[in-house]
Order: sequence, then structure tokens, then C-alpha cells
Amino acid sequence: MEHGGDRSGSRLPFDPLHSIARQHHFAGKWIRHRSWYPSWILHLLRKGCDRYESRIVNDHIVLDGPTGCLKNPMVHYNYRGIEWYFDRHNAYSSMEAIEAYRILSQRNENKK
Repeated sequence: MEHGGDRSGSRLPFDPLHSIARQHHFAGKWIRHRSWYPSWILHLLRKGCDRYESRIVNDHIVLDGPTGCLKNPMVHYNYRGIEWYFDRHNAYSSMEAIEAYRILSQRNENKK
């Protein structure tokens, strides 16, 4: 998700949509690199300021307004282990591939 708001702190009374940086911990360590941190997720939504596009993996939120950002991260600890992580990653990557194929097939049908 692209972040379009000010990351300097919370403006909760003013912005209808707010992102929170998720701070992932895996195997007892904070994962600070790549796309793991900050992993911005939209968590605080005012009713009527968003809509959803249905997808196989996690509905996609389409924003209808500016976003703010909360100052402190949400700390997430994962105790499930590496096997769970790989199983989950494989399942999600397969579903994303199906979704990409569906979208490309629709585009090709619309061109005809």
C-alpha cells in the first residue's frame, strides 16, 4: 500500500483514515529490513471513507480521502515457526498467481 499521509504523528480527529506501522518480530528478533519495517497497514477507518475490491488474498482497500499516520508502531510477535511461515507464503503466492491470471484474462477479454 502506498502511504499518502504525514508520518509525523497522529491526526486522528482530522483524517478519516489512519495507517499504523507494523513492527514484525520473528524467532525472537525484530525484522527491520526490506518490506518488513515499516509495513504500513490501514487499521483505523471512518465508515464511508473507503471501499473494497474483492480479491482472493486480502480484500484491497480503495481510499476515498487523505490518510494520517499513527506515531507508534503496532508490535507483532509471531511464535509459529519457520515451517508455518513457508506454508503460509506458498499458499499466499499461489493465490496471488491465480488473482494475477484472473486480472490479465479479464484485460485480454476486454480488448477483444
